[in-house]
Amino acid sequence: LKDNLCDDSRLGLSPTNMTEGERVCNTAEESIAKSIIAEEISRVFLLDCAPLFRIRLLTLRQQSYVVICIHHIISDGLSLHILIQKLFTYYDLLIKHEPMRLITDSGFYDFIQQENRKLSQGKYNQHKTFWDEKMKGAVLLSTKSEHAQKKINGLGKEKQFFIPTALSKKLYAIAMDNEVTPFMFFLATLSVLMRFYTKSSNIVLMSPLTFRPDCDYESAVGCFINTLPLRFSLKEDVSFSNVLSQASKALMDAYIHIEYPTNLILRNHVSLSQVNATA
Repeated sequence: LKDNLCDDSRLGLSPTNMTEGERVCNTAEESIAKSIIAEEISRVFLLDCAPLFRIRLLTLRQQSYVVICIHHIISDGLSLHILIQKLFTYYDLLIKHEPMRLITDSGFYDFIQQENRKLSQGKYNQHKTFWDEKMKGAVLLSTKSEHAQKKINGLGKEKQFFIPTALSKKLYAIAMDNEVTPFMFFLATLSVLMRFYTKSSNIVLMSPLTFRPDCDYESAVGCFINTLPLRFSLKEDVSFSNVLSQASKALMDAYIHIEYPTNLILRNHVSLSQVNATA
């Protein structure tokens, strides 16, 4: 692998072996492993310095781990599954001492080049017209915060919560009765919530959508995501069934015009592109 790719320092490959003093028990090892992984995750990537991924070999008494940190800008969720599948395939071949052929994955690079060609040739003009019309008059939402703003360290976080089974079944039933997907239902709910907090009837939500234009990119590793704006008109007398219909149409339209890049949509609507400056 090293000969075909590059040296360990280029890959960000860093072996970590536990000393005898650290090998106290499985619980202690797990704690140490979690600490090392947390440390690896907290290291910031320099976007102008390749590679945008790091690999660390973590050897414990019972077993070893391969810790892979990869920046989201070069990989989406599906790409992680593809990458793991490829790694297991190569690992299985190595274990069996069978020949292995490494194939250069240039899919994402080819995709970017293809998109740039289409943009320069005006093939996305119809999509541009749609988004210009859709986002006309949209403004940045204003919310009042009771909490002091904290300095952002660049590390992403997530908040998980669980919906009770009984309530979940009711929500899915409502979605089915209105012929929308659960995602459309929760999207509509979020728009109503934002209407309540902002007191604005003009709500724009951004949603990441996967975009792999054809089967040539099915096994490619890259960030094949376009985060598109979904707009809602929520007047005081609007019914929730109407909001569900808006969510359905907004998503359908977004998928039809998914090829137009998000950054160009925001660039054409300055009031929306000031998020970082006003957040």
